[in-house]
Amino acid sequence: MGMSTHVIGVKAPDEKFRMMEKVYQLCLELDIDMPAEVSDFFEGDEPNEMGVEVEIPFEESEDGCIYTVNVKKIPKDVTHIQFKNSW
Repeated sequence: MGMSTHVIGVKAPDEKFRMMEKVYQLCLELDIDMPAEVSDFFEGDEPNEMGVEVEIPFEESEDGCIYTVNVKKIPKDVTHIQFKNSW
């Protein structure tokens, strides 16, 4: 079993996030289809109190020991970066 790594950028919740979160919750409560704009905003995930997660591209060294992130490819509104490993 191998390990997989993902680099995730987190966009902190702002006013738009809170408004979209309200629409998301209302759709769940009313059992109606989620508007595409809301689903797209949350990248198809549930709202997360940390904010919206976006995948950040990275390069892995041949031996799998070094992960290189090109900072120019990180969206400007990302406030946190997470490195997630899973087996």
